[in-house]
Formats: sequence, structure tokens, C-alpha cells
Amino acid sequence: MAWLDDFSFDLTTGNIRHESGTTRYPVIDMHRGMQSLAYQATKSGDDDLDITDLFVPTKRNSDTDIELLGNVNVDDTAVQFMYGGSITYDGGDEVYSGLAIAGEFNADALPQLWQDNAKLTSYWGYQLSPDAGLGYAVRILVKSRTGGADIDGGRIRAQSRGYGYQYRLGRTVLGRNESVAAVGAIATDSFNSVAEGTISGYTDILNTEGYQTIDYNNGNGATPFYMKWTKGTRTKLDVYNRIKYETMDGSAETLYGLTGENFLGVTHEVPVGSPSGTMVEPEELSWGTGATAGTGQLLAIDSVTAGTKIWIQLLTGVAPESGLVITGSGTVTSTGAAVARALGGESVAGNYTGAWITCLGAGMAIADVGANDSLLNLLNTAQTPPNNQSVVVTGVVSGEDYVIIGKSIDSGASINKSEYAAAAGNDTSDPTITVKTSIANVPAAGWVRISNGVGFDLYPYSSFSGSVFTLDSVTLTDDYIEDADVFPVIIDKLADSTQLSNTWVYSTDTWLAGQALDAGGTPTKAFPIAGQFLSTGFSVNVVRTPDE
Repeated sequence: MAWLDDFSFDLTTGNIRHESGTTRYPVIDMHRGMQSLAYQATKSGDDDLDITDLFVPTKRNSDTDIELLGNVNVDDTAVQFMYGGSITYDGGDEVYSGLAIAGEFNADALPQLWQDNAKLTSYWGYQLSPDAGLGYAVRILVKSRTGGADIDGGRIRAQSRGYGYQYRLGRTVLGRNESVAAVGAIATDSFNSVAEGTISGYTDILNTEGYQTIDYNNGNGATPFYMKWTKGTRTKLDVYNRIKYETMDGSAETLYGLTGENFLGVTHEVPVGSPSGTMVEPEELSWGTGATAGTGQLLAIDSVTAGTKIWIQLLTGVAPESGLVITGSGTVTSTGAAVARALGGESVAGNYTGAWITCLGAGMAIADVGANDSLLNLLNTAQTPPNNQSVVVTGVVSGEDYVIIGKSIDSGASINKSEYAAAAGNDTSDPTITVKTSIANVPAAGWVRISNGVGFDLYPYSSFSGSVFTLDSVTLTDDYIEDADVFPVIIDKLADSTQLSNTWVYSTDTWLAGQALDAGGTPTKAFPIAGQFLSTGFSVNVVRTPDE
């Protein structure tokens, strides 16, 4: 079917309009069709142009670059039925650019287009191209210039975020001819496996937004992040699925003041001076004029060191160059050019393969990570948490069984009761116990015993640092002599449920010794506990044998 069969032309208005049919044509077909009208000897039918009008309606710069002359113009509907190049009119003030989206998509994983911080209305579905076999799933025309100004400098991004599938994006700059945005073939994401209807209800998975520091107890201290996801009662896999749910195509969620489907994460890091006024994260920022103009969403500001850096998602224009005033609720001046940062792959927080490999600034709650996770902080430095493992005792009866487990130096035969020696000055009402050497290879919180000359007094501790145990809401009840034996205990309490546990950072295989005993109303024989705390932790099930 010829282009002229589906389009009309009005000589007075210059309007080229689509009238019928579903066939799509290369832009060169429009040029050839308009030429045939201009060169015909006489008008016929609904033709509104012939050679007597002495009017040339179009100009071919190349097969993919067509200019409309005089008052000739097209509209948004007409260009939906053309592809393969650009159409320029109104003296160059208006341009529809050719765009090819390279990749493979499906009905549940569509290519979407974002231009000037807005999502374009799709009419192309997941395949609208005569050249899908060549890798072009979609070939269309997109308005790239209007009123004599390029729309966001011609920048456009194509992305696909179908839930259950890989998330991908590609960028290009529109202009004359045809540009290609390479998104890639979209496959299913085997880890994005929790049903959408299920994950939508997991509202207890939360994200703390904005600049914050997290100490993963790996010796590096607290380092900066701009997100911290907390799984609550869910799993790490649930967190990954929830992140993908909140940022999928059509998401109703909001992250950092942006719609979930528009949120990308940190695209740029900008060195800045001290802010004037208060910069509020998240908020939209703007800077520059003309070629230096841009806008971005503030995701984090380094408030710890007086605003020496900000981290943004670029929304429009170009990233800040040095010396620009950046304006939001306050102002700050860039002291160097912005540095582009890599985005997450499968999610805005990075990749998950059973363990986290996060992208810049994406953190997880300390209790939710393990030694196989790698978390990239805002300083672009990966943080690997220590190997947190558990000591678990099951099979106990609440209110009846007393359980003690401590470290052993004789392969589980007895508890080592002289691991540390008390320093001088551990006196009544002190909130700490201080020993003479550095404390190591013990739980972050637990129990500690100190010799009173006859036996060992028991105190819970909430933390330790250096050679000091900080007690948990209690103080010392005695004055203890220097060099008194001190030893930490992993578990040392009457059961308050059917399971007791404590978390411990694995550093080396460690022998444990202890026992479980009920000497109350339903007495049992002592159940000995012995074994090694390994890189996979330690667990034991108590067998309660009546003491008859």
C-alpha cells in the first residue's frame, strides 16, 4: 500500500495527516509521496497539490533526514505511522527524531521512554518494528525539538522494568536521522520470584532514606550510605523483591520524592562547599543556564563534614560543572565537576544472587547481612560484613531449664573460667568491667562472670570495646580485686522460651562447653553441651531425661 493511500495533505494549512490504515512507512516514503503530488500534472480525487502550484513541499537531505518546507507540518498522530529517520519543519524549529530501541521484550516487560523527567505515553507495546530480527524491537519518531529549543538537549532514556524480569535501561541523544537506545534482551530474573500480589503486602520491609552512617563491625567504623533497607520478619530475598516491586513499571510507590519507576539511584556525586540555608533530602535542585543548566534530585548531603559532597539523581540537562550555584531550599556551590557513578544492575540497590552486591550508597540493616554480602558505600568503597553466626539451643522448657554455654580450651570438657584477668578499680556501682587485655572473639552482647573469691558473679553486658565490657542496665555489686578471673559467657540464663540463642561474629573455630539442667518441679538429668562454633554457627537440641 502506498503512503499516499493512508495520508492527506492540505495545501492551505500545510497539514500532513494520517487518515486510514495501520501500515507504517519509512520517512523517505513520505518524501516520495509528497514529491509525486507536487509533480503530478493535475489534481485528482482528494489531492490538494499539483505542478501548477509551483510548490516543493519536502526536501531530502538523506533517506533518514527529511525536511518539510514552507508551512508543511505533521502532528503526533501522523508520525506514529512513520519510522526510520527524522522529520524537520517550521524552519528547523520543530523536529521529530527517529528512535530505534534495541532489545527483546515481551508483553510483561515493555520498553518505556523517559524524556525531560517525564514518561512518554506508549503506543508501541513491546514490538513495533519491521526489523525486529535485526535487534530493533521498536522504531518510532519522538518529538525532540519544539519552539526552536531541543527538549532536554535531545536526551532520552529507554528502560524496561517488568516485575519478574531483568531491569535494564539505555540512553541516547535524539537529533536528525535515527538514534539507537540499546536496552538489550530482557530475560526473567530468577531471584525476582515472589508473586507480585504477595510482595505488595510486605509493607514491613522499610527503607531509611537520606545520608546516614552504618558500622558493619568490620573494623572500618561507620561509613556513609543513603539508603538502608530493613527486612523485619522477612528474608533477604523478600527485600530484593520488594525493591523491584516499588520501582517497577507503573509503580504507585514513591522513593526519595520520585515515582518508583522514575527512581534510578545516585547518578552523580558533586563536591561542594558549605551550604547556605538548609538543604533538605530529598528535594529537587537546579543549577546553571543554557548549556550548563540542569536539575537533579538530592538524595544525600554529607552533613557530617559540613556538606563537602552531595549525591544526586540527574533529572534534566547536564550534571553540575565546577563553580555553579546549586539551588534547592538552600544553596551550595560546586567546588569541582560532578563525577558520574554506576547505577544498580538488576535493581536500584544493586544485584542479588543469594547475597547482596549493592551499588553506590545502598546499605542494608546490620542484622540483615552476612559475610557474603558486599555493600558499596557513598565513598565508593565496598563494605563486607563479618560472618555473623548463631549459637542456638532448642528443646528447652521455658521457666524450667537453665542453660550455660561458654568457651572451652579442653575440647568441650569444661568452660574456660580464666580467659581474662580483671584490671584494678572494678568497684561497687561501676557500670563496666575492665580487664587487662583486649577483648576478642566474643558475642557483641551476652554475659560476663567475674570471680568474687568464692564463686563467679554474673552480669549481662550490652557491648564491649577494647578491654571494657559495658554492662546492660546493671552495675557491679561488689569490689573486685585486681587479677580476679573474668570470663564471657555465650548463654547463661533460665530459658524464657523453647529456644535460646546468641549471635557471634565467626573468626575462628572455637570449642564450647556447657549444660542444660532442670532442678525444679520436673527435674531432669544434666544434659552436657560440647561442640565447636564454626563458620556455619553452632546448634544443639537438648534431650530432657527425667531424673527419677
